[in-house]
Amino acid sequence: EIFIKEYNWKQRIFGGGFNYLNWYGYFFDRDKTRSDYPHNPFLSIILYSGIIGLLVYLFLIYRVFYYYSKYLKEYKILAVFFIITFFFSFFSSGTPFDPPIMGFFVTLPFFINYIHQKDKSEIIDKN
Repeated sequence: EIFIKEYNWKQRIFGGGFNYLNWYGYFFDRDKTRSDYPHNPFLSIILYSGIIGLLVYLFLIYRVFYYYSKYLKEYKILAVFFIITFFFSFFSSGTPFDPPIMGFFVTLPFFINYIHQKDKSEIIDKN
């Protein structure tokens, strides 16, 4: 409702920053001094950074899932930990990288891919 009724077109595209915290608190508690947040990272992202921020986040999550699936045979346990952390974060947190371990598991596949690409280029250079 906040996104549709309260935000103008500019806020829908670029977001409204942390202003949604007070709107969210007022909507549920009818108290303008109370802050609250949606317990869903996608809603938090679209309210904070708009459609552009949500698209960037979705692309990031897509790449994370892609790299985990690409290296699943070698790093199966890390992929399982990521899935567990992702669902925990999705259903019970207020920010996309809460708990902090989520930030670790999101950046880890990019590091793994970098190492694999570096190893490939070194093998090609030796030949």
